[in-house]
Amino acid sequence: RHSYSSKLKARTEAGEYGTTQQEETKEAERRRQFVKSKLGGAKANLRIISLSYQDMVRTFLLQLTCSHETSLQGLSFRLDFNQHYKDKDSRLSRPLTFSHRRMSVMNSSVTSTPRSFAD
Repeated sequence: RHSYSSKLKARTEAGEYGTTQQEETKEAERRRQFVKSKLGGAKANLRIISLSYQDMVRTFLLQLTCSHETSLQGLSFRLDFNQHYKDKDSRLSRPLTFSHRRMSVMNSSVTSTPRSFAD
């Protein structure tokens, strides 16, 4: 890329045309190959990372919303202030009714370690 631009600059300063049709075609093909080989893989990796991040944020917001602490519920609201994630996940838009809280407590008790009554 640098050699192409320096060659173009040198020819222009000499009063000649910058490039020939053959050189432009060769440079366009080089650029297409670069985009195809390098940017395609980077774009796919970025998409995977983006989807993974969105999933983790939605899970975190759902855990905050289901919390018994009102301050954590408020944090969930503040983190999703423009309701971007709430619009994408219907679980975040449910009201925190007693049955919803009971379900979230039962789900969390299934995943947590058993505790004895002596604790």
